[in-house]
Amino acid sequence: MQYLIDNTNYINIIIKLIQGLASIGVVVGLIIACLQLRNSSKNNRINILKTEFDAFEKISNAEKKFVDYIERLDLEKKQLDKKNNNLLNKKREEYYKTLNLICLYVLEKCFTKEHFLNEYENKLLKIYKILKNDNILDKYINIKDVVEKYSLKP
Repeated sequence: MQYLIDNTNYINIIIKLIQGLASIGVVVGLIIACLQLRNSSKNNRINILKTEFDAFEKISNAEKKFVDYIERLDLEKKQLDKKNNNLLNKKREEYYKTLNLICLYVLEKCFTKEHFLNEYENKLLKIYKILKNDNILDKYINIKDVVEKYSLKP
């Protein structure tokens, strides 16, 4: 009988030891999960910044093509014939569409508003005025929405 009583104490000690180790395992698991979540969040921010950089480069390229074409026309001092006028309008349209798409990303919070506005607020406001004066602002609804949502002063 004494032998069973002594074994019961050992069993209770083993159970408590297992419970303690399980608790430590849970804590270690939580710490590892938190570290992985932090790394995942950091990687997500880095991916967003890379994507923003690529998108801003796309805007810059569209703008450069547009401006280069205008400068080339100016240097040649040509009158805009129908072909040149169509090409100019096409390059302008590409630039505005690219900017409009990036504005959508900002509105959907895929990009950070602060980064975008730091780079493009002045250009965005100039384009907003041009589109408004030409009565085609509704064609570029995302540009309009960014300017109005964030109360930018045109």
